[in-house]
Amino acid sequence: MLVLVTIGVPLYAGLTVSFMLGHRHLMEIQRQQPAPVATYLLSASNPIGIISGFYQIHKEASYYKQTPVYRQYYFNAKFDLIFYGPLIAGGFLGLFTLFIMRAPLLDFRPRQQEGKDPW
Repeated sequence: MLVLVTIGVPLYAGLTVSFMLGHRHLMEIQRQQPAPVATYLLSASNPIGIISGFYQIHKEASYYKQTPVYRQYYFNAKFDLIFYGPLIAGGFLGLFTLFIMRAPLLDFRPRQQEGKDPW
């Protein structure tokens, strides 16, 4: 359970930020007013909506990347960085935290008998 929380929380935070930045990018492309940041923060309490919204943005971007004009102007490396970057960073942060926690987790011995050395 501890391992899932250690990896899952930063990964979900990265997914939420990726969804927010990707949705704002799409709204700017369509010349619509993006939603306030508070709306995105409140929507973070709905994990199914965040995951499905992230997947829809990913599908739409993949579809438009097939056209060179859209890929060059709208879905270029900058979009990839702002859309996939926070998700990857959240994954690495979770794995790094797990790496830092490895020594306390491996050294944990709940039942030591008295009179024996702890080593």
